[in-house]
Amino acid sequence: MSDSPARNTIELEVTNYGPIVEARIDLRPLTVFVGPSNTGKSYLAVLIYALHRCFGGDAGPDHWRASRGSLMLPDGEVRKRLDDAVETFVKSEGLKLLLSGNQSDQKGIDLPGPILDEIRSLFEARGRHFGHEISRCFGIDEAGALSRKGAGNGAQVVIRNRLSDGSVSGDHVLKLGNREAPFTGSFPGRLRISSDEFESIVSQFFRRMGKGLLEAFSNGDGDSGFLTRNVIEILEKVARNRLAGALNFPAFYLPADRTGIMHSHGSMISGIIGNAPMTGSRRAARTPVLSGVLADFLQQIIEVDRMGFADDHPLAELGKRMEETILDGSVYIERSDLIGFPQFMYRPKGWKKALRLGNASSMVSELAPVVLYLRHLVRPGDVLIIEEPESSLHPAMQVEFIRQIAAIVRAGVRVIVTTHSEWVLEELSNLVLASRLPDPRRNGIGGGEYALHPEDVGAWWFQQKKRPRGSVVKEVRPDESGLYSSTFDKVSAATYNDWVRISDRIGEVE
Repeated sequence: MSDSPARNTIELEVTNYGPIVEARIDLRPLTVFVGPSNTGKSYLAVLIYALHRCFGGDAGPDHWRASRGSLMLPDGEVRKRLDDAVETFVKSEGLKLLLSGNQSDQKGIDLPGPILDEIRSLFEARGRHFGHEISRCFGIDEAGALSRKGAGNGAQVVIRNRLSDGSVSGDHVLKLGNREAPFTGSFPGRLRISSDEFESIVSQFFRRMGKGLLEAFSNGDGDSGFLTRNVIEILEKVARNRLAGALNFPAFYLPADRTGIMHSHGSMISGIIGNAPMTGSRRAARTPVLSGVLADFLQQIIEVDRMGFADDHPLAELGKRMEETILDGSVYIERSDLIGFPQFMYRPKGWKKALRLGNASSMVSELAPVVLYLRHLVRPGDVLIIEEPESSLHPAMQVEFIRQIAAIVRAGVRVIVTTHSEWVLEELSNLVLASRLPDPRRNGIGGGEYALHPEDVGAWWFQQKKRPRGSVVKEVRPDESGLYSSTFDKVSAATYNDWVRISDRIGEVE
């Protein structure tokens, strides 16, 4: 990753949502939520996760992604106009130039009206799915329950994708009312697809599929329904990237108390398997509902080694570095020969035999999922949301972990962190401050090789308010000394003053 800021930025405006009265944030390569407990940090993190699932729902295995199912095309005259528009588009000279790579004089190609209308309906359908998805993520019946108490108009979320030239692709508004979550968005009346967008969004898949479809249709052998569905789905991805930006990429949520989850998941699955043969032989009990973020995490962690990459994945090296610098050992998965259920293992450095994760320290259990996700699931461009990374970590290890997070960000992964830790903020300040130095001058400075550009980091303070009751979220910028200011110093000053008063009174008594 270079020291330059990211090209496109997602901006969110949130009002009357959970404990949050008002929040205006933009998502940077590294976004940090900090502040007192019960101010809405996790609420906002879950909201971002739900948005990624809605607008990036076709990325990755369907069993943990939101999926809109098969594309349902219109019937009758509307379908005929759509088929004709797709045929014209596929046979156009502009598309042939884009697919061949010989588009030196071709600035792009406009999508015909019927195709643009269909893509608009698909994009809006994703937005309408948001109410259901956020309810699922929180494990509640209705998204309207997340509206801040006392707010008559319900919660509202405004999404903007700000492009590199400073322009905005449109304001998309999601409202969480009492019963439904209506979605309204501004969709351009004209959408030009450039060669860069073809290359970056659909890459080799579109080139291969596009050429095959083009040749089949040109020879009269193509199935018009198959052609139309594939072309619309491919172009919808391109348009969605323009309108939703980074929200297209998969997001992974690592909830708080990972130690407890990692230690208990085996017992939960064993209980389900043990009760399965008794189904129908006793009165059914109501199954407790897991929140979606917790259910997704359990599903992913159970199947993590079967879903994606192996140790040759580029980000796996970052996982190994975390094992070396923090865990002082390696984590891996062993599967039962009988049912294939995973056991998570930890082998300390220099040991021949490994420990079950439940017998390792809580620090190892907290960080093991991060290592496994880097090894098997997360790719550059994806979003990794980590709640309370400081949990169970000694301050020195908190500092080292933030350095490793910076390495992940520099590798192209976007990271969101919620924290209460002074050490996290202070090391973050050092990493940003170090970016002022030329590369050779960073040598010998702890974490200097992981320096982050100030524009790549956003720290947001969740400040409690009494009127209206709730929290307001504001950006925290480094002060003149380069430190991110917070109220942690007030706590330190208060405890020190108490120590002085206690010491003085002890002196008076003695």
